[in-house]
Amino acid sequence: VMGIKYLTVYAFSSENWKRPTDEVALLMKLLRDYMKNSVKRAMKNNMRVRVIGDKLIVTNGDQTDTIYDFIADGKTFEQALDTRCYEPDEPNFTPRISGMLDESDGSYKLSILRCKKGECERVYRDYAPVPGAGHIIHTYDSDGSPIPSFSGDPVEVRIPDSIEEFTSILWENLNEDNKVSLFVRYVSSKNGIGETKIINKY
Repeated sequence: VMGIKYLTVYAFSSENWKRPTDEVALLMKLLRDYMKNSVKRAMKNNMRVRVIGDKLIVTNGDQTDTIYDFIADGKTFEQALDTRCYEPDEPNFTPRISGMLDESDGSYKLSILRCKKGECERVYRDYAPVPGAGHIIHTYDSDGSPIPSFSGDPVEVRIPDSIEEFTSILWENLNEDNKVSLFVRYVSSKNGIGETKIINKY
């Protein structure tokens, strides 16, 4: 369905930890290198992802670094974005969309900074984790000239147990001509273990 020809899966049992230290380190390096390369491709496609402590930050622009720096300084997601605004790319004034997941408890924040009657409208939402449910926010409502900014609140969506299924649903529902990258992360509420899927069209 997604056009994937080959799939490599890494599984690491408790028995594998008994292997020689240098062998374990090499196996872990393989996964780290894969993730670094995937993130580099995503960054090239203007997807921005950073992690600080338990906080995973994802945005559609350089405000990722602003949020990261503010969190590192003991400040908040909202304080960081209060210093930013929509993109100055007239006539579209592309909204800045941002999300931050707290992997320690599953809570998350979403924000959109959009142009409304020439002013910067800042929308912030906080969500507690709900099994099988989440929210989506995106940049634009539809095509147009200028392109109309996303005007509503984040949309509630059903999230299946399978990251592969959800990634496929999201990717298939993005506009074929405009989709470039997709970053999906699942974090287990039972053990805190995270799983990431990244799709890059190019």
